[in-house]
Amino acid sequence: MKHATILTTGLLLCLASAASLGHADTNPPTSLIPPDGAEDVPLTPTLSWTWEAPVGCPEGIGITVFTVFLGADLEHLSEVGPCCNEGSSETVGPLQPYTQYFWKVRVVDEFWDCPGSHEAFSVIQSFTTAATVPSRLMTWGRVKELYN
Repeated sequence: MKHATILTTGLLLCLASAASLGHADTNPPTSLIPPDGAEDVPLTPTLSWTWEAPVGCPEGIGITVFTVFLGADLEHLSEVGPCCNEGSSETVGPLQPYTQYFWKVRVVDEFWDCPGSHEAFSVIQSFTTAATVPSRLMTWGRVKELYN
């Protein structure tokens, strides 16, 4: 019974703390790179983001994981790579040249003793991949060399 009292007290403190700060929901990933609308992105880009833990509840025994969703069709983004990435970046590809891709990041933050949402998504952003040779390096002379 003593253990239950301590756990209940801890949960009440967490609830009170979260209520006084206005939220306990998980924050979405932000500062996605490449930025929205980026062009000439390499065919094997490293997608990165930042994330701040929510204020108001201490981390429990859970773990924070990120999942990247990517696709050329905005309505059908697919999970990239393994289910769970504990870092703040993911290298993807090789992608198709001259293609617009859309992407977002999901964070699942398992605070064991906090109320609120434990899942959040970044905004969806897009980027366009480069040619196999970056277009800024391509000249008419170089194009002729490739085809002769």
